[in-house]
Amino acid sequence: MNFFIFCLWCLIGGLLNRLGGCALNLPLKSKWRDWGVSLVGVWVLYQIIPKSGVVGLWVALVAFFLASWGSLSSYFDHWWTSGVDFWEWVICGFAIGMSGIPIAMYTGSWFGFAIRTVALMAFMPYSNKLQLKIFSDPTDGVEGSRGIMYIATLPLLVI
Repeated sequence: MNFFIFCLWCLIGGLLNRLGGCALNLPLKSKWRDWGVSLVGVWVLYQIIPKSGVVGLWVALVAFFLASWGSLSSYFDHWWTSGVDFWEWVICGFAIGMSGIPIAMYTGSWFGFAIRTVALMAFMPYSNKLQLKIFSDPTDGVEGSRGIMYIATLPLLVI
């Protein structure tokens, strides 16, 4: 996969993540994020992972999709406060990072997995500062950047 195509998939992931949290009246709105970003992640990984065992690869990709879906469907909010606290965003980044375990098991890239998890844990709380109105809402940059970061960090799972 060349760099331009990879960047395009990162932007598609950002758009799907944003659509999942937008104010538009879309059918199955949150699934645009949960399923859409997860499927983009599976496609990108399929393109960049060296294929050594077809069955093992598909098992890893299906497990990754399910773990991604689960991690993207919750923000772990309102545990201790009435709003989403800093540490709850850190937990969210941790859960999203942990969705890469099936791919790390397949590729053996535990170092890249650890870097990706820490990067997502650090990025998620600070993404709230990215107030940028692209379409209709100042949170477009927040939601979109999370989807972009989710896809952009996937190559770490194969180094």
